[in-house]
Amino acid sequence: MTGFACIEGINESNAASFAGAIMRIMLRYGMAHTLILDKDSKFFGTFKETGQLLKIQTHTISRANHDAMLVERLNKYYNKALKIFVSEHNRDPRVGHEGLFLANYAWNSLPVPGTDISRCLIVTGREWHFPIDFSNEKHLELVSRPQHVHSFAERQATLLSASRELGRILIEEHRAAH
Repeated sequence: MTGFACIEGINESNAASFAGAIMRIMLRYGMAHTLILDKDSKFFGTFKETGQLLKIQTHTISRANHDAMLVERLNKYYNKALKIFVSEHNRDPRVGHEGLFLANYAWNSLPVPGTDISRCLIVTGREWHFPIDFSNEKHLELVSRPQHVHSFAERQATLLSASRELGRILIEEHRAAH
């Protein structure tokens, strides 16, 4: 397993919504043949039903087998990343979503543990560079109002500084795992 992570939004917490989100992910990255379920999860029954809706086999790991659940490590990493983004941006929920997507991008740009091959290269066929190269120097003015360009550049500079902090956390998590 590569540990590649995908994020897809849902509006309701039920099997039909989860099935729709999983289908959108599979259509984007490729079809899966098995859903691995954690018996301790509060969504165990819902995900089991999701697998039935999608006609995908499910495999349930034992209650004590949390070593097999990379999800636990990923959730811990997401929580750390979101704390940084939300605290730095006055608890703006939109920034929290952006932070989560950036954290996911960073996670996928790391190599698969024990290799020098990135998760994203295996799944998408190309490398994703992280930290993201960005310059807040003014380039071309794409809108008629300069204040929009300046505002966008300032926001990107803020996100870049946060992405460097995420990179530091990601490296710590990667080292802790090995």
